[in-house]
Amino acid sequence: MESELSASFEVHYEGEANEDLGSAVLDHLEAAYAELGSEYNLYPTFKIPVILYGNRDFSAVTSAPEWVAGLYDGKIRIPLGGLQRVEAPLKRLLYHEFSHVLIRQLSRGMVPHWLSEGLAMYAERRFHAPPLAVLAEASKSGSLLAIQDLETAFRGGDPRRVRLAYEQGYAMTRFLIENFGWYQIPEVLRQLGEGKGIQQVLSDVYAGAELTPDRLLRDALRSNMIFD
Repeated sequence: MESELSASFEVHYEGEANEDLGSAVLDHLEAAYAELGSEYNLYPTFKIPVILYGNRDFSAVTSAPEWVAGLYDGKIRIPLGGLQRVEAPLKRLLYHEFSHVLIRQLSRGMVPHWLSEGLAMYAERRFHAPPLAVLAEASKSGSLLAIQDLETAFRGGDPRRVRLAYEQGYAMTRFLIENFGWYQIPEVLRQLGEGKGIQQVLSDVYAGAELTPDRLLRDALRSNMIFD
């Protein structure tokens, strides 16, 4: 398996190597390392492994469903298919998956999926923010996922249900950030990493705000900003 190195990442190829594309991926990951590292106040000191796949290789090796665009399981795994250069969708995916590196390190992996994916989507959507169409439809039809069902929804099955889980998590996370500030997010993750439940962490970090996951979703849906 061929590889390329940068200051913070080590890229490996599953299948035929495309060194020009690999170098461009490294450049964008280093940009994410600097930008998101500053936001989370965390710069991993270990070389982060990245594996670039053809679509068939990605599905075969990871056993991921077809709707999975990328994966972080201790390694950033990216299906490239026939891509020859880094375009906007791939750049968003790189920021999304690198966010998971930071989120996992700060929280020691003890973070609800809705918050983890919400933060990763918050990172990627700085480049392009398409409408939350599935969330808007579910809100109108009264078919939103209950908070207690969010974790299982992220695990797969119906692609629309998975998409709704992502969009609900993003809406909750964006509302939290834009109403209470970003600066507390790393502390939320650190406290989750100490083994505290999300409700206790929300109460401790946002004392007096009476936040709950249910309230975050309810208030996010009342706010037009999430559908901007």
